[in-house]
Amino acid sequence: MKIAYIVPGAGDTFYCANCHRDKMFVSVMKNNPGASVTAIPLYLLPNSSNFGDLFESKVFFGAISLFFKERVPLARRMPKFLERLLDSPPMLRFAARQAGSTTPVGLEKTTIDMITGEAPFLERETGKLLDYLSRYGQPDVIHLSNALLTGLAAHIKKLTDLPVVCSLQNEDDWINEMREPYQTEAWQRIGESRKNIVRFISSSEYYKALVAEKSGIPSDMIEVVNPLTPPEFSVDPRGEGETPAVGFFSRLSVANGLDKMIEAWLLLGERVPGVQLHLSGGSTAADKRFIKSQMRIVERAGKSGDLYLHSSFAGDEKARFFQSIDLLSVPVRKPDAWGQYLIEAIGVGVPVVQPATGAFPEIVNMTGGGVIYKEDTPQKLAAEMEKLLADRQTRVKMGAEGAARLKQLTGDGVMQERIRQLYASLKSG
Repeated sequence: MKIAYIVPGAGDTFYCANCHRDKMFVSVMKNNPGASVTAIPLYLLPNSSNFGDLFESKVFFGAISLFFKERVPLARRMPKFLERLLDSPPMLRFAARQAGSTTPVGLEKTTIDMITGEAPFLERETGKLLDYLSRYGQPDVIHLSNALLTGLAAHIKKLTDLPVVCSLQNEDDWINEMREPYQTEAWQRIGESRKNIVRFISSSEYYKALVAEKSGIPSDMIEVVNPLTPPEFSVDPRGEGETPAVGFFSRLSVANGLDKMIEAWLLLGERVPGVQLHLSGGSTAADKRFIKSQMRIVERAGKSGDLYLHSSFAGDEKARFFQSIDLLSVPVRKPDAWGQYLIEAIGVGVPVVQPATGAFPEIVNMTGGGVIYKEDTPQKLAAEMEKLLADRQTRVKMGAEGAARLKQLTGDGVMQERIRQLYASLKSG
């Protein structure tokens, strides 16, 4: 069975949980003997240091030319050589370095056009994509990585009879920052897209319910497939005499609650002297001022010597980060549709401490790899971390059992088989 997986590229300066989830999905599906996967990036080139050669090198709907086509009608007839120049790898790599500072404000119309497919040039661009895919043999299924791309499904349906599947993953992060009336329209249009999508796949029960409520998509059109992925490496339990340490692994931003984590850590330090805080996940240009303000808070508290900022969130440095900590927490401000950073920690035996929001209770309940607290405050987070740091036996047992349970849930190609069966049912239907 041949699958075309369509995924937006992203900036490479920060840990993007959705991007990592896409990477792991493609990776595990490529290892499925019953499937052949072609992963196609849109907008930007995936970062090769994080994604290797999992994705095709050719980018469709190049971010720079798309920007001009959307805003300048004359640009829709730009010469091919100019379009190739704007969407060349050097230009797209430059755009990727700036991408993290982009917000939906000012891009609302582009977002709506990509959801509906109503922009006049999108059918032509989709045709180019389908022509490219046909060179490798017609795919059996086209899988969109998120619902902000559903406009492609409208044109795919016009041009082919291929079934289109669409994952649901944190679209609300983007939509919630859009101005009205675009925000309401985005959910309405996603709901209307169900006429072109044969099945939606949600990462959690929490997010399935949210999308069904916001968009009106019937619940029976949404399948829940938890993106449980095996760890990339292993770490050993930290020794009993080592300095206690807690960690934060995600983009260093307000949205992900870095300030809440720092406040909780400073409170924790009043009861657990010398406790370290390790940070990893990178940032964007838009985060720099916020991060500096947090570092000043740490400096005024006299704790700069106990804070460690890891230079990379991939490869060996990522392994060193997880080896350096006893617990992980990412106290995000908005409920998360999944929380891939938790799966990364649990997979290597590091317990997590999370507020009872979004999909976090689902993850902890299915793996047993952490604790959930209901009062989402830095004070409560500090108290829960203190309990686990004081009880090494419980902490190590929780980490080991969480990792073992995750291994069981991901073993023998469980997720691959569920997706393969879903694809097969669409093909036979």
